[in-house]
Amino acid sequence: MQNEHENNNDVLSNLSNLKNYKTYRGSWLFSLIASLIVTVCLAPVAIWISIEKNEILYTARNLQNELDKKLELKAKLEVERGRLLSSQELERRAKEIGMGVAESGQIRRLDHVL
Repeated sequence: MQNEHENNNDVLSNLSNLKNYKTYRGSWLFSLIASLIVTVCLAPVAIWISIEKNEILYTARNLQNELDKKLELKAKLEVERGRLLSSQELERRAKEIGMGVAESGQIRRLDHVL
């Protein structure tokens, strides 16, 4: 009788192990399928993010180049303005068009500078 009882326990133990194995196998399969679905969904998102990042970097690089060119032009224009407003240049241009030195009543002062 005890031998029969041990056999029943062995059968129950084997059934329990089989049930645990099926549960483990099912969860492993579910995890694999879920991982594949997540990968398939996230791969295009990662590619899209990479493309957007590259477009933003390209735009930023172009804007930086444009800013550098405008700053360089501004510096050149400031130098040219300083040269044109120098007293030597103003005297030379005045002589070219026949102007002479202004008398004190002919000079007007402006509050703002160009």
